[in-house]
Amino acid sequence: MKYYFSILLMLINCFISCDKAEENNPCQPETTISTWKVNKEIKVDFNSEFNRNDYSIIEGNKLLFEYNHSGAQCDHFIDDEWGEKLIFHIEISQTKFEYNENDILLTNCFYQQYGAWVNHNKYEIKNGILKGEKISDSTWEITVNIYTIPLFEDEEPKNIQFKTIFTESN
Repeated sequence: MKYYFSILLMLINCFISCDKAEENNPCQPETTISTWKVNKEIKVDFNSEFNRNDYSIIEGNKLLFEYNHSGAQCDHFIDDEWGEKLIFHIEISQTKFEYNENDILLTNCFYQQYGAWVNHNKYEIKNGILKGEKISDSTWEITVNIYTIPLFEDEEPKNIQFKTIFTESN
């Protein structure tokens, strides 16, 4: 009987320890940060080795918009971080815009996932709608419903949709 009682106590201790470990390692909730900057732009270079575009953010004369959505992250889980970015630029003089289908190419828009279990490729955007309006000196309201261009034969386009407020970043 002592043997079973000892095993029962060990099991209870394990369950209690697990609960305490979770309390000591809380999860960070998912977040979305949407910002815009002045005098930046996206440079697009074609990479002939991999047959796709490479994107870099440089100093320039455009308004750069960056949407960054990060999934929940828990310290007691290894490699659970995940997120996605959508970045595009428009002419600096615009206060309202709407790009449809192939016109989206004018924004040099690209989409990228990041985290331990994703491929980190930067996807060109070609189809859908990208529209926005400046609603104050420091904020824009942006609506997105677009599709990525697959990089690989067996890959499906990804649909990215959101409507959010972008705030100016220094």
